[in-house]
This record gives sequence, C-alpha cells and structure tokens, in this order.
Amino acid sequence: MGRQRTINDKKFWNSPKMAGRTQEDRATLVYLLTCTSSNIVGSYSIVPRIAAAEMGWDTESQFMPVLKRLCDSDFIKYDAETSFVWVRIWWEHNSPKMALAPTLRQKSIKQIREMPAHWISDYLDDMAERLQESDEYREMLIQEFQASSQSANQGENHRCDATDRVSIPHRQPMDRPVDDYSSQISGENTKAAIHAEAEGSRRGKPEGHAQDNRVSVPYLSHIPRGAGNYNPNNNYKNNNTTTDRLIFPHDLSRAAQASIEEALLQVSDTDAQKLLDELAAAIASKKVKTTITQLFHGLLKIYHQGKLQPSSGAIAIADKRSQNGGVGQEAIATLKRKMLIN
Repeated sequence: MGRQRTINDKKFWNSPKMAGRTQEDRATLVYLLTCTSSNIVGSYSIVPRIAAAEMGWDTESQFMPVLKRLCDSDFIKYDAETSFVWVRIWWEHNSPKMALAPTLRQKSIKQIREMPAHWISDYLDDMAERLQESDEYREMLIQEFQASSQSANQGENHRCDATDRVSIPHRQPMDRPVDDYSSQISGENTKAAIHAEAEGSRRGKPEGHAQDNRVSVPYLSHIPRGAGNYNPNNNYKNNNTTTDRLIFPHDLSRAAQASIEEALLQVSDTDAQKLLDELAAAIASKKVKTTITQLFHGLLKIYHQGKLQPSSGAIAIADKRSQNGGVGQEAIATLKRKMLIN
C-alpha cells in the first residue's frame, strides 16, 4: 500500500534556499522527499540507476550530476560507497516530534543507526537543533545515543573518543594472515588491496563533504545552458567514465557491479579497465577470502595512491581481450547471460 508524503509549499517553492535551483534540482528534491525508498528520518539507501529510471533520466549524464550539485549546495549528503542519501531539508517537510513519538520512536532510532557512521553525529546535532522547543524529545534523543555510547565504551573491543556522543563501530579489520590471499596471478596487488581496505575500516569512512559549510549557496540567476540534462546547464563538468564500455568480471553480482560502477565514475576508461582486469585476475586466483567489493575498493585506493602495478594475471586478461578484437571472455559470458535473460 502506498504512503502519503507531504511537502511544505512555502518552505519549498518560496524558500530563499531554492533561489537559482534548476528544474532538475527541484525535481530531484521532490523525488528524494517522496520516493518509495524514503523512510521516517530522511536518510536511506538508493539505487541510482533505479532512481534515474523512475525519473525518466540517464544515470551518468543526468541523475548523478544533479545529485552532485545538490551535495555541493548542501541540500543532501550522498555516500557513494553505501549509496546512502541524507536529505538535509527533510525536517522542513516532516515533523521530528512525530518521528520520535512513542509509536515510531524505536523504528526512527533504528533507521538513524543504519546510516553511514560518519554522518550520525552531524545528523543528531541537526535534529536536536530542530527540537529546541521540545525539550522532552531532545533530551530523549540525547539520552538514547549517550546510552549506546556508554554501552560501547564498556566493551573491550570498542574504543571511543571521550568527546563522542555516539559510538557506531566500523567493520572489524580482517585478522586473517594477508599471505592467505596471495596468488601467482595477482598476489602483490591483492595483498596491498587488503591492507588498504583494512586500514580504511580502522579509520572509518572519510566525510565526503565539508561539515562546516551548512549554508546553501544558490547558483547565479543566469545559468549557462548547453548540452547535458533535460533542462541543461554547464555548472557540472561531466568527466565520468562511461561504464557501458567496460568489461566486468562475469561472476559479479548485480549489487557488486553497481557499487563498482559508482566508484569508477571519476576514473578514466583506460584506468578503469585496468582496475577491472586486476579484479578479474584476483577472482580467478580463487584465493581471495574477502568480499569482491572490499577487494575492489582496496585496489582503487592503491590506484589513487599511484602504487598500482599491473599483475601478470591482469596483463594476460588484457592480452586475451586484445586477441579477441577487444571482447574478452568476461564480455562473452555477459552477452550470453543477457541473451538468456531476454
């Protein structure tokens, strides 16, 4: 059964923050405030390709540029690794007191804890500020997460900074020997990727946008128009990889491929294919014991550090693809799978 969503007309159409917003900006905000993925607290995961399809847009050339623009102007936050979005104007159109009422309280608390850990402190600050006239609900919110923080501090495996009000543990670093992952095909890059992934897990995910810039800066009243979106503008320089031209390992799940495609958007086609070849070589070794997505993000981190060296396995995959006229075994398997689906 469908749900009814409400938008405050004055706070949307007459808000000074909306000045200079393009048609695409406004349409995307309406979508994020009302889509079927939305929840009680305004922070939830989306599938960009599905969201773009529901809006009748292309993912890379239309939806993602608008999403980035809304991030830059602080209307939303978006975490590319988890595909979580936080609609920063959610409480302008929904009641935080209603979300913390007895009937919805536990579900709201659960949804807050499900968002990316590095957002939670800012989210609670924002929500508490909107509850200034409701001391009862604000105190309840603070006590709820303080209790979680104190409980986590008592565990010997969780260390929290004393100034933190919230303790949400990151994924535990992998404690198995790195040598277990080595292989003659892509051993060095695989081990380095696992080191990088484990280090990232210990440190937590980096914040994608500046936390101290919470004021929306509208675009100039005159926005240059050109090729691009449905209501085109050139404020966003689209240097994205066209992932349709890339050859992915054939045994990736749809969720893993979607996550990897998102991560490759700002990588050139050539380098993106090299990364995918390294991933395919590591998978072919059958000795990788982490998840494929974790392994890929480790490889991507090494790439951004300028330390990625081509393995013999990846070189062999690239050579075979070249001999086949640019179509590798992975691509052939993908085409066969698509033919079966159709």
